[in-house]
Amino acid sequence: MVGIETAVLDSEVLLANVLDKDRPYLYTDPTKNLAKKQEWHFRRFIARRSRHEPVAYLINEKEFFGLKFYVDKRVLIPRPETEILVEEILKLKKIPRTIADIGVGSGCVSVTLAKYLPKTKIFAIDISVTALACAQKNIKKFQAKNVDLLYGDMLEPLQGKVDAIVTNLPYISTKKLKEEQVSRAVRFEPKIALNGGPTGLELYKKMFAQARAHLNKEGLIIIEIDEEQQELIKDLIGRYFPRAKVSFKKDLAGYMRAVKIQT
Repeated sequence: MVGIETAVLDSEVLLANVLDKDRPYLYTDPTKNLAKKQEWHFRRFIARRSRHEPVAYLINEKEFFGLKFYVDKRVLIPRPETEILVEEILKLKKIPRTIADIGVGSGCVSVTLAKYLPKTKIFAIDISVTALACAQKNIKKFQAKNVDLLYGDMLEPLQGKVDAIVTNLPYISTKKLKEEQVSRAVRFEPKIALNGGPTGLELYKKMFAQARAHLNKEGLIIIEIDEEQQELIKDLIGRYFPRAKVSFKKDLAGYMRAVKIQT
């Protein structure tokens, strides 16, 4: 697989998937031959991966917070950096009774929170019907009974108020999304889950405007952004929540990634 730095690892993951085994199994009998159907399947995987199609879409699986989620081209592939949103909620001294997850996608954030906070009601919202269908698969897989799926634009379908809002809305600017390096990296993923408009924060403007009517007193909002958007997001938060306490959190790679807004 020319031009793919993780070619060896990817090949092992794909082969293990074809065999329906884990990667260590591959080293137990390295001389074993594949059946014809398995070989055909593996070659097809390699051909698709050679065109830079993400491994997660090939095997319909991506790990997030130690859980293996079903994913396909209907949703954004869960990223390790997004785990910080879950971590910040779990660190809270006072656990929210109700949480709205906007832009649920695969459901990785909602389902993970449901697993660790079984007494919390989680409203998982998305404007994409196909994304909700994917999230439903994961809700069923992990038996996340405290997650309710809602179809609609941002917080519009939410009845009443919640204690916390968590979201990883699209935050790549339209201009940046057209850059060759960025475009190549995400070309197989749904643009609706990536394009954040001219500034990259257009959807956050809309969400903040709605949040004031749907957030309980002393509520919390936790969002994901690009490190370069710190000043822009500060100004935006100040416009909608002038009295809020705002803090920034770094991801495991050391990039400023999450913004915690205590209203």
